[in-house]
Amino acid sequence: PQRPALAALLHRPAKPLVSLLSELAKVERDPRITHVILRFGDLRVGWGKAQEIRAALERLREEGRRVIAYLEIEQYGSNVEYYVASAADEIHLAPATRSPFAGLAAEYLFFGGLFEKLGVELEYERIGRYKSAAEALAERSMSEPNREMANSLLDSIEAQFVTAIAQGRGLTPTRVREIIDEAPATGDELVAAGLADGLSFFEDLLLSLGEPPVVEEIGRATSELQSQFRISYAVF
Repeated sequence: PQRPALAALLHRPAKPLVSLLSELAKVERDPRITHVILRFGDLRVGWGKAQEIRAALERLREEGRRVIAYLEIEQYGSNVEYYVASAADEIHLAPATRSPFAGLAAEYLFFGGLFEKLGVELEYERIGRYKSAAEALAERSMSEPNREMANSLLDSIEAQFVTAIAQGRGLTPTRVREIIDEAPATGDELVAAGLADGLSFFEDLLLSLGEPPVVEEIGRATSELQSQFRISYAVF
């Protein structure tokens, strides 16, 4: 996620996107790793970053990794999170999940009326039919060219969204749009619609995979003492 303003004041470090992609690239190249579990909260990313993360998960599957997505979401409209998770082999939900699968929408704000009330008169010059950046400040509503452009962008993202989920879950695009119209919200409804594989607590999901093996490497440091070191970490 982007670093919140409060986190900056509290000096909490941010985890940039490149760090996540780097870790996934390491897993992609490490044949000792067989399972990858991704624990989803609110991603707070746009569609561009979501596509990059999803593509990284697809590469993991191509390299033979079993990718499992675990969603813990309590917000309205978790489309980006589900879009990324649909690249996994399996999707599991926290039992308390309440997130309607309701499709995409776009909202736009226009402040023209506000400035009129403040006695501020705005003037702007448009160069080109679809140059609409100033409308948000100077107009009360969306112009037709702006509406045409917004609908085109939304249709494009919606087509990618539906197609990706259909491919990831073994459904047809028509069926995915039917599910969107039904707007399943609870975990049981999402499982029944074919959008998830089961409900479980995260600890139970880990236990269901069995005891993970431990990869141990023995190396020799290049310091003057030539001291030995040992690295151990769990591999799911």
